[in-house]
Amino acid sequence: MSSSRKIAIFSVCLLGLVAAGCKEAASLLMPDLVRVDSRWLVQETDHLLIHYRPASQAQRDIEYLAGFLEDCSRQVDAYLNVRYRNKIYFLIYSSIQDKEQNALVKGTRTFAWPTQEMVASVYNPPHEVLSIGPHEIAHVVVYWTVGAMSSDMLSEGIAVAIKGYYSQPLSPHESSALYLTQGKLKSLEIMFENRSWVAVLDEDSNLYYNQAGSFVKYFVDRFGIQGFKSFYTRASKEEFRSSFRDIYPLSVDELHQAWIDLLRTY
Repeated sequence: MSSSRKIAIFSVCLLGLVAAGCKEAASLLMPDLVRVDSRWLVQETDHLLIHYRPASQAQRDIEYLAGFLEDCSRQVDAYLNVRYRNKIYFLIYSSIQDKEQNALVKGTRTFAWPTQEMVASVYNPPHEVLSIGPHEIAHVVVYWTVGAMSSDMLSEGIAVAIKGYYSQPLSPHESSALYLTQGKLKSLEIMFENRSWVAVLDEDSNLYYNQAGSFVKYFVDRFGIQGFKSFYTRASKEEFRSSFRDIYPLSVDELHQAWIDLLRTY
């Protein structure tokens, strides 16, 4: 089993612990990287404590990054209709190598630790500009203002929907429409099966993330964010159909078909 697969399985187990209500126990498993690695400069904004390396590209661009990331945080709050009052530790590594050598989580280029209110990213333009945007911020804010996730599909879907894209230049709707014509879209059962997300290969990530983002965007556009937030915390693989029916006067399969009909117009 690869190290990245082990990390993914560990993360799913940890999220299961958090979903059970054990936030304090989950927090104990997450060391504070800001204390472990002290080689940071810090820029504070209303929503963020941005940590970056001395003499890095991030230091040279810190005024831009601070403004951009603060705007991203406001974008997340606005989309979710929440006010996140804490500050997120946003760690900007100077390269992929820096992150791999010094971050706890290996085998993944970017990550969010919602329980620790922490995001890790890489900024080394033009080629290494990873997770510099609202996607990972959304995971933290959703956790503390909406609740612990039950479904990877909804968790990644709302982050993609807020950001507005996963793989440019196509939007999630445009990408999903293309996958529809190719017969590649996954069923609801697969998308709501968290083990499917653990096993996502690099070549499938665009499909999974764009499909999730497109479906969630359609969901929110049609019914609003409040209902989605109620569904978000309840929609496990076993319960997503009954949970949806408890909230809406139609089935999730009918919503899924309406979403497919929308994609056919692209």
